[in-house]
Formats: sequence, C-alpha cells, structure tokens
Amino acid sequence: MEKIQPDHWLAEYTEDLLNLLNVLGRLVALEPAQADLLDRIVAGLSISLPG
Repeated sequence: MEKIQPDHWLAEYTEDLLNLLNVLGRLVALEPAQADLLDRIVAGLSISLPG
C-alpha cells in the first residue's frame, strides 16, 4: 500500500502553517469589533414585514 502522506515535513507546509496562523491571529484581533457590531445590530431597530 502506498503512503499518502510524505515521510517528512515539507518546506511548503511551513509557509501554509504560518499563513493559517496569521489569518487566525487577525480573526482573533477582530473579535472585539465584531462583538460590538453584533451588539449594535441586535440593539437596533427591526423592520416588520406585513404577514
């Protein structure tokens, strides 16, 4: 049976991992602003459609 995974860490994995960590870090940094935006949306006026 052939191996699907390489037997060592490839250099391209390092770049992919660093990119992923960068994106996750940016998302975490945005969390307070996103929470504030959600709070303002929930507290805002809503529009009722005729039913």
